[in-house]
Amino acid sequence: MNPKLIITYENGEQEDLELTPETPIFIGRDSQCDIVVAERKVSRQHARLLFLPTENRVFIEDLTSLNGTRVNDVKIVGPRDLHNGDTVQAGSATMKFEWAKPLTSTPRSSGYARTTDMSDAQSAEVKYDYFSSEEESKAGHTDGRMITGKIEDLPLPDVLQMLATTRKSGELTVSTKRIGRKNESTSQGTVYINAGEVVFVEYAGKTNEKAFFNLLRLKKGFFALFPLKRKDFPEPMETPLEALLLEGLRILDEEDAEPPFTSETALSANPSEPLTGLKPDELRIFQLAWRLQKIGLIMQQTPFGKTETEAILQKLLRNGFLTRAD
Repeated sequence: MNPKLIITYENGEQEDLELTPETPIFIGRDSQCDIVVAERKVSRQHARLLFLPTENRVFIEDLTSLNGTRVNDVKIVGPRDLHNGDTVQAGSATMKFEWAKPLTSTPRSSGYARTTDMSDAQSAEVKYDYFSSEEESKAGHTDGRMITGKIEDLPLPDVLQMLATTRKSGELTVSTKRIGRKNESTSQGTVYINAGEVVFVEYAGKTNEKAFFNLLRLKKGFFALFPLKRKDFPEPMETPLEALLLEGLRILDEEDAEPPFTSETALSANPSEPLTGLKPDELRIFQLAWRLQKIGLIMQQTPFGKTETEAILQKLLRNGFLTRAD
């Protein structure tokens, strides 16, 4: 039996919602959310839940909301696993979590096992070479590559999910050009993975979350997994891979839903929204948009790259700080 939420709204109405495997459930005041809490103190996209039956777990994550999400009256920071009887609160809405969790075996810690959401067509396009721990250090017969493929055949989120499920370690190199250890390119990015978790990311002058999300935006290119050789990282990441993927896919979905910008796209600022929740980069772009209004002018004066600036503008639009004037 799938887990479910028993939702109680401020007016006393109740609703049962059964969680679907691998499908995020969004909570917020936006009418497109799965659980709509129409209150100003609730962010448009406030929190999300995900049911992962292959890992025998359900977790909830606050989406950097202004007022936070509480589990059992404790404000959560980062992803938080839910257990039978837990109570979630967003605004005045309370949600009781119910799940008689089934017994399951411990996932394998090495080797390759194909995930259930990969089709035969996808898996056929990827070359998998199984390595023992000793063979991983050599891997000479494939130029050091343990897994290779094309992003068009197997998108990066699926590759990363596979590596998380199999608790693989390695250096996942991603590039718009064919990959070879002896011919590294500045267009390459690298995701360093240890036992299925991301520890560091670098791509196009960015690191960690920003680099990770920019890599997910690649629609074409190549990937290859090499043995993990690097051991020191300036700022190791601690966010679980599942949470990174959820956030990245949410960003991509919202970007795809918005019409593309042109140099003539006009924006108007909404000064009624409190700016205290904006990060420094977001505040700088908001001020540029307020003053310049046109996308073309904003792009001329932004201190960031085009992709990063557009991503920040899209986020400001989604959260109501900006609106399209055209």
